[in-house]
This record gives sequence, C-alpha cells and structure tokens, in this order.
Amino acid sequence: YVNLVNLILGESEIPELLAGECTPQAIAAAIAPLLSDHSPARRKQMEAMSAALHALGQGQTPPS
Repeated sequence: YVNLVNLILGESEIPELLAGECTPQAIAAAIAPLLSDHSPARRKQMEAMSAALHALGQGQTPPS
C-alpha cells in the first residue's frame, strides 16, 4: 500500500490508482460514488479514515 490510511490499517480501504491505473476514467470512477453524502462507499472510506486516526492516537491522552 502507498496510501497512509491503507498502510495504517493494513488493508485496501482507499483506492490507490498508481502508474498506468491513474487515468481520468479511473479517477472519475473512483470518486463518483463518494459524491453522495449517503453512499456506502463514502461511509466506508470515512470509517476507515476515522479508524486510522484512532490508531494514530486521536482522542487519546497525549504521551507526555
């Protein structure tokens, strides 16, 4: 993985369009489901981002 969220979670939650996969069509297809506030794809990515932030310590007591 190269996306920070995917690296932290150890799974592919955020699409990674690398090299030849990064085309205008692929980008449009990846973001189209995220444009609706109530889409399952958007909710899944937001939950993954929240989980990654929690894994980094968000909302926890600072170490010092």
